[in-house]
Amino acid sequence: MGPLSLEQTPSLLTCEVCGGTFAKRRGHNRYCGPRCRRSVENRKRNERRLLGGAVAVGSEFPCRNCGALTVSLGPKSKYCSACRQRASEERDRKWRAAHPEERAGYEAARWERLKNDADYRNRYRSYARAYYAERRKDPRHRLDHRMSQLVRAGLGAQKGGRTWESLVGYSVRDLAKHLERQFLPGMTWQNMGDWEIDHIVPRATFSYRSVDDPDFRACWAMNNLRPLWADQNRSKSAKRLFLI
Repeated sequence: MGPLSLEQTPSLLTCEVCGGTFAKRRGHNRYCGPRCRRSVENRKRNERRLLGGAVAVGSEFPCRNCGALTVSLGPKSKYCSACRQRASEERDRKWRAAHPEERAGYEAARWERLKNDADYRNRYRSYARAYYAERRKDPRHRLDHRMSQLVRAGLGAQKGGRTWESLVGYSVRDLAKHLERQFLPGMTWQNMGDWEIDHIVPRATFSYRSVDDPDFRACWAMNNLRPLWADQNRSKSAKRLFLI
């Protein structure tokens, strides 16, 4: 094949974006390829959005919900991260309420997948051990956990996943203050376990099957609870002792 004639020699053009040269093609010849063309299209689209009230990425703007200044993550940013999170949770809550059967199906499929995943089980066990070890360092968490166990032991399935605080009518903070006022010499929150939560009128005295039974309220009334050394509490059993 002989050399190309002047008519056959392709013209070289310069790309308006990257400055590189490329052979002339049919149609528009302003960019060397799809990447440079898309960069120009994206820039123009963002410019149109800014003119329409959008916020430039990285700039500060007031949240449309709470008014707090926040940094834009995209041209469609309207809210701060906290408001976006709350809005997302609200959407999820409404969806779950409107689609209970579909949600149950998703949860069942997800759990079936995870329970057969050895890596997930190992990671979950490690996380649970670390989480509960950290909780046990906080006396209030230990008290909260102990009360939850005791109330669940009395109610069984009737507890229904509800918190013990909502069932007995007082909080863990209220109970902690009540018990601390009755500490015997040597009792501290750090040696909880050497002392236990005692029912002045023993639990065996009461008969209840649900939180609506009067005996449940009487059994778990705060003035029926006190701290007692573990050995005394266990030797007391179902007897009523007046130590304080």
